[in-house]
Amino acid sequence: MTHRAAAIAAVLVGTLALAGCTAGSPSDDGSATPDADTSTPADETTDTALAAALARVPLGDGDFSASFSDMHRAEALGAYDDGASPFRTAGTIGFGPLTSVFLLLEGLVPDGALDDATVTSAGISPDGVIRLDGVPDAEAALAEVTGERSDLDGGTLIVRRDDHEIDFADPDFPPQTLAYLNVIWVDGSTVITGSSRAGVESWVAASGDGAAAGDETGATVASALPGIADCLGDAIGATIVSAEVARTAGDIGIGIAESGGDVVNTLCVGVDDPAAAVDRISSRIADGSDPLSGRVWAELLGDVFVEETAAGWVRVRTHTGTPEIFLSLLSKGTLAALVDG
Repeated sequence: MTHRAAAIAAVLVGTLALAGCTAGSPSDDGSATPDADTSTPADETTDTALAAALARVPLGDGDFSASFSDMHRAEALGAYDDGASPFRTAGTIGFGPLTSVFLLLEGLVPDGALDDATVTSAGISPDGVIRLDGVPDAEAALAEVTGERSDLDGGTLIVRRDDHEIDFADPDFPPQTLAYLNVIWVDGSTVITGSSRAGVESWVAASGDGAAAGDETGATVASALPGIADCLGDAIGATIVSAEVARTAGDIGIGIAESGGDVVNTLCVGVDDPAAAVDRISSRIADGSDPLSGRVWAELLGDVFVEETAAGWVRVRTHTGTPEIFLSLLSKGTLAALVDG
């Protein structure tokens, strides 16, 4: 990679001091931590980085999948250090398909670049958009990127290729970025990049007042799923998916947080009858098992709190179970066995 291309890539998938980190694959063979504090973090509000990010993600039509990482907090917890930090996935989950590029960026980014950084991604293939906030000198770093430039909502839109087109000989970025850098919008501290022009432009529009109000032309994940940010709390990393994507009866949110140095795994389930869902899930954890692995839920989940939170949401939270257990169940398609009626 040339020096120019490396510097540009560092802004788009870095400006982040990421030392060769990739998202950890969810597994179900971790060990429990019996002495962990299993109390529920108190006084959770929607005044979080996650809540702000979800208010900027346009809902679009049909199924959805969105992810978020608070990179500043993840860095402080060692998510981007060499080795297997328990917070590694929380720090990278928001990068979606660009996570694989991190291995090319080691040592390119100055210290302190993550002080205000968050990343949010969303989309169902072949569509996808990734938004980086808190990027120092974003416009200057992208000044030499090739493409057709125009002004858009206080920033610059760069159309580099046709929608969903892939160029393995891209002169500006490594081939692992595929179509996700086809279109770029940048202002002083934000970069929005995606596989199609309409997708990127919708994210730019979602930063406006109409989207925040949740009107028909600007519905966001936050306005369409009221209470999800409250349920997930002050997460470092989170994924929110529609019921169809999760293969469950209701929409799903999964968060990774920290309490007393321990990883906290949270599952939020959208339900019609929260009280009944609390009873059903609690009973299933006490007596049931994962149909795929055959392991009992109590062993997989450890010490669990099941509770109703915001209207229409039930939260399942554990400090002591298998690491990233809810992400593992989501990827395997067995969440329904735990939460559905």
